[in-house]
Amino acid sequence: MDESETYRRRLAVRHRSLRRLGVLNVRCICGETDATSFEADHIYRRELDGACWGICVNCHRKRSARAESEHPKVGCAAGDPLERQGHLLLGVRDYLTFIAGHLDQSAELMFRLAAKGRPSDD
Repeated sequence: MDESETYRRRLAVRHRSLRRLGVLNVRCICGETDATSFEADHIYRRELDGACWGICVNCHRKRSARAESEHPKVGCAAGDPLERQGHLLLGVRDYLTFIAGHLDQSAELMFRLAAKGRPSDD
């Protein structure tokens, strides 16, 4: 089996496993689209719910490290709907913050590109 066939098979297996976890998007906000680089990221926290979003391995590690350091630990009443809702809100906040950072970077790039195309006022 040649290298491209091996890659195609690995990609198909990865797509199936992500779909089984409920991940339908295979495009990370950072631009990564290679499904072999994707993982399912649990929005609430793994102990609380199976709700997942697809995210590349690199972004997943960054988001998980931030959540571990900033979010409260799951309490002894992990089934408590108020605690679950609190973890959901923090998870969604993390995603919105993550997206806002990438939007800021993209806007800065657009302004730099626009400035290069403008004639000088001198």
